[in-house]
Amino acid sequence: MRTLRGIRFLILLIVVFQIFFSHGKVLLDLKVLRITEEGLINAVVLSARMILAVLFSIVLSLTTSPLEISFSLEEIIGKFPAGKKRSSELGMALSLTLTFIPLISLQTNRIIMAQKARGVEFDKGSFPSRVKNLLSVVIPVITTSLKKAQDTAAALQIRGYKPGHKLTSLREKSWSSNDSILLVVTVFSVLSAIIL
Repeated sequence: MRTLRGIRFLILLIVVFQIFFSHGKVLLDLKVLRITEEGLINAVVLSARMILAVLFSIVLSLTTSPLEISFSLEEIIGKFPAGKKRSSELGMALSLTLTFIPLISLQTNRIIMAQKARGVEFDKGSFPSRVKNLLSVVIPVITTSLKKAQDTAAALQIRGYKPGHKLTSLREKSWSSNDSILLVVTVFSVLSAIIL
C-alpha cells in the first residue's frame, strides 16, 4: 500500500489527462474542458493497468530474490535463437540493476538523515531554497553511485568477466514442466492485464 501511495500523483495525472483530453461522446461540457465517456473508460483502464503493474512488480520482488530473477531471465532469453549470444549479458545487467536499486535507496535515506541532522529542512522555505536543499542530497547520491559502479566494474574485471563469453554458474539451472506451466500462466495474466 505504501508503494501505491507513492505513485498516487502519477495515477491522478493519468486520470486527469484521460478524462479531460480524450475525444468521444461528451458527458459534461465545461466550455474549456470536456468530460467524455471514452475518457472515463480510458482513465479507469489505464490507472488499473498501472496499479496492476506495480502490484505485479512488488509481488515478484518480494517472492523472488534478485539473483533468481536474473538467472530466470537469462534462461528464458537463452531459449530463443536470437538471444543465445546476449542472454548472459542481459542477465548480468539485470542482476546489477536489481542490486544497485536498493543500495541507492539506502544511500539516499542515509544522506537525507545526515542532512536533516545538520539542520537542512526539505519541506520548508521558498522554492529556490528547497531546490538548493535537494541538491545537497542529489549530488552526493550521484557521486556515491558512480563510485560504487566503478568498484563493481573493477571487481568484475578482476574476476575475469568478459562480455559475450560463455559463463559458468555455481548453481545448476534446470527447466521443468512446472516452469513451463508457470511461464504460460504468467504470460496469460500479464496479457489479460494489458488487454483489460
